[in-house]
Amino acid sequence: MNWEAIGAIGEIAGAVAVVVTLIYLSLQLRENTKSSKVHSLNQTFSERSEMMRELQSHRIGKTYNKIILDQDLTDDEVLEASWLFTRVCILNEKLHYLHSIGAADSYNYESFNRQLPDMIRNNFFEEWWPGTKSQFSEVFQIHIESIREDT
Repeated sequence: MNWEAIGAIGEIAGAVAVVVTLIYLSLQLRENTKSSKVHSLNQTFSERSEMMRELQSHRIGKTYNKIILDQDLTDDEVLEASWLFTRVCILNEKLHYLHSIGAADSYNYESFNRQLPDMIRNNFFEEWWPGTKSQFSEVFQIHIESIREDT
């Protein structure tokens, strides 16, 4: 065997090593992407759970009850309600996006969406949304408008 043959074998071995490395890296990248999506979804659920706990145990819950009962709000309560609905919309917009990229499964996405109409079916939201919707993506605005039309 001469040096040229040994060199050719070395080049082939190097090419095979590069291909194997690229395959390995693509698999790792795919797993990392999947892991990032799952983390984003879990974080969204944690944020929503925290918000629901606050509604049950804090002053904001009392404000939300006044909204549901269509009672007058103080200036402080209007501010609290605005932050609440901003938070509700941010969380739902985030989940809407995660679903659109395949990071949120349909079961969880639909679970959020079943609860959203009850959250926004009130006079406060009807007054608040037109002045605030520009903060959200057009896709999410259309999503909210379709929910409002159905309710």
